[in-house]
Amino acid sequence: MVGGNKKMTFEIISRYYSKENNRVDYYNNFEKYFKDIPINYFELLNDGVVDFLKWLTENNFRIALASSGSLEKIEDVLKQCEIKDYFELIVSGDMFKQSKPHPEIYQTVSKLLNIPVDECLVIEDSNYGIESSTRAGMFTIAKKEERFPFSQDKAQKIVNTFAEIRHFLEFESSSKK
Repeated sequence: MVGGNKKMTFEIISRYYSKENNRVDYYNNFEKYFKDIPINYFELLNDGVVDFLKWLTENNFRIALASSGSLEKIEDVLKQCEIKDYFELIVSGDMFKQSKPHPEIYQTVSKLLNIPVDECLVIEDSNYGIESSTRAGMFTIAKKEERFPFSQDKAQKIVNTFAEIRHFLEFESSSKK
């Protein structure tokens, strides 16, 4: 379910757990249960991501965030981690009919930024995200994620760190000169 939106999550859960008969009840109960158990997103932030975002900004890369999460959750994560200002565009999967792995979210980002899909680079970790971005026609780098058993084979490149992505981008830009 990681990388999918709320609708997809409920559809999967409802196949195995019939007590919740509608999505609204499920998410109301979910919110009530986790109300007093806040998530510290800063502790979950990948090492090197802030330095990487600073480097991208300093080197005039345009940065968008395309997450399957709700806009409320995205805003909470960005606020806690103090990284919202790095993103020119923030898009939630809840804004679309279909969530990842459907490519619509990435196609929309491309259109809104007025950047052709073949000039976009996506950094993903989840199966759904990688499938979504590759189906959109974008070059996809998978950041290894040890917390979940993701298959990242569909990505064009797999890395362990954000520093590796920076080195890749530096090499690509120097080879085009």
